[in-house]
Parts: sequence; C-alpha cells; structure tokens
Amino acid sequence: MDIMLKGEMDGIEAAKKIHSCFNIPVVYLTAYSDQKVLERAKITEPYGYILKPFRERELQINIEIALYRHEMEKKIKESKKWFSTTLQSIGDAVIATDSDGSIIFMNPSAQSLTGWTFKEANGKKLNEVYNIINEEPSYKTDNIIIRAMEEGVIIGQTKTILIARDEKRIPVEDSGDPIRDDEGNIIGSVYVFRMSMSVCRLRRNW
Repeated sequence: MDIMLKGEMDGIEAAKKIHSCFNIPVVYLTAYSDQKVLERAKITEPYGYILKPFRERELQINIEIALYRHEMEKKIKESKKWFSTTLQSIGDAVIATDSDGSIIFMNPSAQSLTGWTFKEANGKKLNEVYNIINEEPSYKTDNIIIRAMEEGVIIGQTKTILIARDEKRIPVEDSGDPIRDDEGNIIGSVYVFRMSMSVCRLRRNW
C-alpha cells in the first residue's frame, strides 16, 4: 500500500478500512519518513514499512514475511479461540489470574458457583471473589492461587468451603497451578474447582 494515494483517502486510511473489513496484512510503501506519518501508520498495525526507492527483492522479502506473520497470528488466534471455547464449556469452574493475583478470566461454571459475573470480577483480587475457608476448623485459608504462584507448584486442598457472594456455603474440591512463560517465570495462575462429589451425590438423591 502506497501511503500517498491520490484522492480524498490516503493509503493509511485505505489500509485501515481494508484491515478492519478483510483482515488482510498490509506493507506500506512510501518516499516519506516523516515521524507523524509513521505514527499514523503504526496505528493500523502494518507488517512492514518500505522506503522508496526499493529493490524488487526487498519488496518480495517483506511480502513473504508479512504473509508468514499473518498466517502464524491467525493460527495463534484460532488456538486461543479453541482454548477459550473449551474453558467456557467445561463443567469444572475455572478462574485465572495475572501475576498480581487479579482475575483475568472466569468461565460460566465459576461465575455460577461464586455468584460473581466475570464483568464484576474482572480485575478484582482473587480472594475478593473466591472466598474459601477450611471446613474444620472454620477459618480463612491462604488463597491457593497465591500459594501456587509463590511456591511454583500445583497445590490441592481438601475439605474446602466456598463462601459465595450471597453468603451460601458450598463444599468444593479445588487445585491451583502457576502459569509460566517460556523462561520459567510465573506470570499468573489458574484455579480449577468443582462442587464436592458428596454434595453432588446428595443432590442426585434429592
């Protein structure tokens, strides 16, 4: 896309519309290296920026790299969508936090058990939403997600009681696992819990 197009719409505006409507990767071509133009171009998330005059081989390489990056990003988005759909549909409750222990994800099961919608819980500290105590004796526990993050290991608890938003007490089985980046640094945690099997059996008998 040449930045300086003739007419009312320049190349940046045209690329913006093309990208939003068709998700086609864009490589800019221009004779100008003006900083303001570059800043405008960045907003449209281009896959390359070539200054005139250019060699044909240079253009070819930029296009090949742009197409490769676009394909990889498409696969990553599809993978994220697949995992998100899976987490949304499974029966177990799932809550994920960032490295500060703030909630960044809750599936419908977690929302149902805690009584919090994700919109309400998003950004809140985990212990504000997932309020748990030990069944015997009855006292507040250290949040398992925080412990998982600090100790860097999978942690499970037994005889745990969830205090829902409406103060209802629900026996649950749970486990926490840290989320690590490629370098092994803990960047968050995921917490999986479900209603205790003994409670489920009682409900079936009812």
